[in-house]
Formats: sequence, structure tokens, C-alpha cells
Amino acid sequence: MIIKFNLLPKLEKKEKEREESKLSFFKVYSIILASIIIGMLFLVSKTERNLIHLEKEKKEKNEMLMRYKSISNKVKEIEKKTEEMEKRIEIIVSLKEKQDLTLKKLYTLLIHTSSNKVFFESLQINDTQAKIKGMCYDIDLLTNYINNIESNRDIIKATHLKSAETKRIGTTAIYSFELEVLF
Repeated sequence: MIIKFNLLPKLEKKEKEREESKLSFFKVYSIILASIIIGMLFLVSKTERNLIHLEKEKKEKNEMLMRYKSISNKVKEIEKKTEEMEKRIEIIVSLKEKQDLTLKKLYTLLIHTSSNKVFFESLQINDTQAKIKGMCYDIDLLTNYINNIESNRDIIKATHLKSAETKRIGTTAIYSFELEVLF
């Protein structure tokens, strides 16, 4: 019997091993590549969803910004209107006070005419003074009238009798006078 020893390695086994190692390398490589591609696709889809969500959020925030701007404009308009109204009210109040003061002055001058039987021919009133031309039956009635209006010191500062003349109509004496009243 002859026994043969083949000391040379078998070629087929090595080739199979090489093919198996090539196959296993390709399998691992393809698995890694497939997982990277799947991971990239997942990241791209997630980024795309985030982008869509951010665009929706941007639209909503722009709409809210437009609403806030319109509300801000309305508030500014209302503030302008309230300022105008406040100015108008201040003007009305000042005119009312001015009118009240003028009416008080006129009331003070006219209240004592009937009790003293003093008659006015003309009356001119402005902010600082009044000029009165008038007549009365007795000079004592005129002095009484002047004393009565001077008693209102909160309104009347001073009175000055500019002139007083006596006119005779028949047997009756009438006193004509000019009076200046300072407020």
C-alpha cells in the first residue's frame, strides 16, 4: 500500500475560505451600508417633517404678528383719539370756567341795580375791567351801588368813578355817571 502525503495545501479549501471571507466581508459591508442608508433616509424624513412643522409655525407666528400689529395700530389710534378728547375736554372746561367767571362778574354788576334804582346806558366787560355808563335818581343811590359791588372783593378789585353829572329834566334831577370797575 502506498501512502501518499500531500504536503501542498489544498487549493479548493483555501478558495472556499477566501470566497467565504469575501462573502462575509460583503455581507458585513452591505449590512453597514444598508443601515447607513436607512439611517440617512430616516434623518432626511425627520428633517423634512421638522421643516414642514417649522414652516407651519412660521405662518402661524406671522399671522399672530399681523394681528398684534393691527391691534397695536388700533391702540395708537385710540390713544390719539383720547388725547384729542382730553384736549377738547380741557378747552371746554377752560371755556366754561372763563364763561362762569364772566357771568359772575356780570351778575355782580347787575344784581344791585334794581335795589339801588341805578340804570345802565352801556356796559362793556372784558377780562380785566368793565366800563359802565348809566344814570340814577340820587347820588346816594350811586354811592350805595358802588359800596355794594365793592363788597364782593373776591371778584371786584377796585371801582373808579370817572365822572358824575347832574341833568335836570323839569323839576327832576337825574345823575349821569361813568364808572370803571377792575376785576
